[in-house]
Order: sequence, then structure tokens, then C-alpha cells
Amino acid sequence: MLVLDMVTTLASVVSLCIVAYTAWIAKASLESAKKDSKMRSRPMMYARFAETPLAGMGRYDLVIGNAGPSVARNVSVTFDPPGLVLSDSNKEPKAANHIIKRYKDPIPNWVPEEVAHNVYFVGDDQPRRENKEPLPDKLTVYLQYENDEKQTFKDVFRLDVHSLAEETRVTRKKNGGILSPAERIADAVEHVARKTI
Repeated sequence: MLVLDMVTTLASVVSLCIVAYTAWIAKASLESAKKDSKMRSRPMMYARFAETPLAGMGRYDLVIGNAGPSVARNVSVTFDPPGLVLSDSNKEPKAANHIIKRYKDPIPNWVPEEVAHNVYFVGDDQPRRENKEPLPDKLTVYLQYENDEKQTFKDVFRLDVHSLAEETRVTRKKNGGILSPAERIADAVEHVARKTI
């Protein structure tokens, strides 16, 4: 009888340990799922350089956007080098002034899929393209923003225009020269029209 009581007690203790362990695993799984759900629904701000639409190679925009499924709030955009404009340049800032004004103050709301473009690099026609704007070729963009629960996110993007400047592509020539952006658009529309007829 004593042996039977010890076996029963031991089985009860083992069962209790299994139940406690299972409860702990279930709680950890729920917390992980909750955290994963929050991370999937958070705003996701980004910064990058992209070719200026319709302008062709050699012109790049600074693009900042929200790729997440929720609104980014109190979006602060800062740059390194601070002030953005190169102080040792004798070039007149044009596009640079717009970037500085746009991001001077925090932006209250940045909705999902909203994208802001600012001309950043206007290359000349020299073999080694130089920016006509007094802006650095390498730029660090710091983004700080909140979600609806006031949780703060900080992202850092190190950008270099030369990662785009060395891009190559095949273009159709017209009369021995490269097509202008307007000619490329007309050519693309004509191509689409031929495909749909």
C-alpha cells in the first residue's frame, strides 16, 4: 500500500509538472504571437535613393516612405551631415532648400504607402557625374517615429548615390542618339498600343 501511495503521489507530481510546463509554453506562445502581430502591424519608414521618374539616368530622388500597414506619427527626419548642404561648395542650393524645408519640423502623420520624393542628385554630362546641387554623395538618414500606441521606432539608412550612378541599361537609339525621356515615353505608349491591337 505504501508503494502504491508513493507511485500515485509521484505520478501526480509529474502530471502537475507537465501541466505547469504546458501552461508556460502556451503563455510564451501567446506572448510571441502578440509581439509578432504588433511588429507586423507597425509603421515601417524607409529612405532610399531612386532614379527620378521620367528624367533618365543621372538624376536621383531622395525617397522617404511608409511601407508598413499603419500610420507613422510624429515622423522626425534628420540627416548626417547635419544641415545637409555642403558648406565648402560654391553651388547654389535649389533642390536642397526644398529638402531642408520639408523635414525641418516633425511630420504629424505619415499614412501607409505615402511616398515623398525630392530631387537630390542632378548629374552633369561628364563621364564622372558631379551633382549640380551642393549635396553630399553619401548621406545618412535618421528616421524616428511612433505608432498609435506611442511606441517609438528609430531607423537609420546609409545612402550612396554611386550605388545608382553605376547602373547600366540598354536603350534603343534614334538617329544615332539616345532617346530623350519624352521619346522613351512615346515609344513605350506606342509599344503598348501595338500589343493591345
